[in-house]
Amino acid sequence: MIEFLVGAFSVLAVRAGKIVKTLKKKRDIPSSAIEHCRRVSKRTTEILASINNKQDVLLQIQDRLKAKKITLSQIDGLLKDVLKAYRDLRRDIDIIEEDFVGHIVRYNKADRFFTQLASALWKETNLPDIPPVAVTNTSGYFCTLADLGIVFSPPSSEHHLLIVPDLYHEFGHILHKSLKIKLFGKRFSAELTSHVVSLKNQIRQTSRPLKPETISDIAFRWINSWAEEVACDALATYLLGPAYGWCNLHLCLQVSNVFESGNKHPADAARTKQILKILRRRGFNDDASKIEKLWNKYLQLSRQTSTSYYHDYHPDSLFTAIMEDVEHAIKDHGLSNAIDRPTIDILNESWKQFLESPSDYKTWEERAIATLKENFV
Repeated sequence: MIEFLVGAFSVLAVRAGKIVKTLKKKRDIPSSAIEHCRRVSKRTTEILASINNKQDVLLQIQDRLKAKKITLSQIDGLLKDVLKAYRDLRRDIDIIEEDFVGHIVRYNKADRFFTQLASALWKETNLPDIPPVAVTNTSGYFCTLADLGIVFSPPSSEHHLLIVPDLYHEFGHILHKSLKIKLFGKRFSAELTSHVVSLKNQIRQTSRPLKPETISDIAFRWINSWAEEVACDALATYLLGPAYGWCNLHLCLQVSNVFESGNKHPADAARTKQILKILRRRGFNDDASKIEKLWNKYLQLSRQTSTSYYHDYHPDSLFTAIMEDVEHAIKDHGLSNAIDRPTIDILNESWKQFLESPSDYKTWEERAIATLKENFV
């Protein structure tokens, strides 16, 4: 078994070495992408050092066995730890190879444009560190691997400005997870504790038929992922403005029931309510009213109704607490719109053009994208 594991680590080391070599050679990409390649290469080199270390451990075990300084029964415990380390290291290499290197190797013109677009938006709102790498080949919608600094978007993103505002939601994940800028904290934690206590009191004082496990599920979802998703919505709405509200409404059209929640995301109805509140808080009352009018019409036409325990899972107090936490994070870290924000202006103008003249929008959008590409050259 020792020899087999040594061989397995050797194969893993070769893969890690190739990753480092590939990333160091990649130069025909935007500067921000090159910097991410450098960081991932450094991270892979550290993993390679751990791989080599485990190989040495195996060889030492083998030498001790030959010298009869260790028994076969003692070896099993040592090998179990080494095997776990192999699985962890292989998982790390798999993620880097499949979710970063694979896309860098296949990097194309659409990826270059979208990375440059993401970079422009990142800088126009004074976000810290370097912009992410953006690739246009996800099978679903936008998603992010924050630790690797890479954002995935639909293949059509290069040609459709209306969905680009969702990049700002993904930026939020990177800020919160990778750059350690806490988008939510004290207010959210205090309000969640208060909400849980309130639900438990309802069981004791009013005999409400609410199961304790339901309360635990509510707390778990908010702590595990919901708070971050809501915070990313809030950040995008604050920094981008009406375009994010319109983009959200557009995305909700494909949802069969906006009152249903998932393990990772709260219900779209509650998220939309918060976005509208922030738009009004920022002074975009006209856009908020127009979005809300269409939103209510959409609910009427699709006949979507609230689900069981909807308000228990989506109390206004938690959304307000996160909104206030995000406001303070923006202020504390100096995240704001620059005076000159041409790319952001184009995104807001794209929705204005779409709403005012849908039939002529495609022509306008093609010219706008052409202008952006000229600016990025």
